[in-house]
Amino acid sequence: AIRIAGIADIVPPSVEKDLPDSPFFEHTRSAALTVGNLEVPLTAQLNPQHEGIVLASPVSFAAELPRMGVTVAAIANNHILGHG
Repeated sequence: AIRIAGIADIVPPSVEKDLPDSPFFEHTRSAALTVGNLEVPLTAQLNPQHEGIVLASPVSFAAELPRMGVTVAAIANNHILGHG
């Protein structure tokens, strides 16, 4: 048997910060493949293109994805242009 896991709508903090460990990650780390949907762009350049909620997270968060067990990440295309 091959176990595949998925994590929907990963919304990392908007400031540089390590993720706390969670028992949930034991499931995603032990899967043969874990796909995660990164809900925000990772960027060092904050340039909001509109007012209101404009999501972004530091590029350094990419290092946290393997700690979560994520082996493949997709990005939500509805937020990708929020900072240009």
